[in-house]
Amino acid sequence: MSFRGRIPRNVDNQGRIMLPPEYREALTHLAKSEDGKLALTTYDDCVVGIPLPLWLEFENKLQAIKNPSEKLRKFKRLVMSGATVGAPDSQGRIRLNQDQLGYAGIADEAYLVGNSERFELWLPQRFEENVLRQDYSDISSELPEGVGLIF
Repeated sequence: MSFRGRIPRNVDNQGRIMLPPEYREALTHLAKSEDGKLALTTYDDCVVGIPLPLWLEFENKLQAIKNPSEKLRKFKRLVMSGATVGAPDSQGRIRLNQDQLGYAGIADEAYLVGNSERFELWLPQRFEENVLRQDYSDISSELPEGVGLIF
């Protein structure tokens, strides 16, 4: 089970976004809990939603790195300082804080973008510029051996 698709979403005045049923189901499955706990963090010009067990595994691996480079320390500051942990409310909404909304440039509309075991929340214009308008013609050279494009 994974997160798929690009879905336009409204953001209410409290910074909440409604997850569609298929995302709530995937989150419950991947979080291995009925409440669907997740971490939300800032990265790559968007807000990333990660099921809590995957986030905790990532966090532990980051903490285990001895003598990280300056760039890695800055990366760690970005994702850790932008992180919050929570669960969807009874109506399936998740809440982004003001720092997360500001980092991603999100105000009243967002794209909810599935990305396998995580999802991303993007300002629609930023997603179109940073993702949709890119040239992917040479991407096959970056794929691991044995992973070919099926289309």
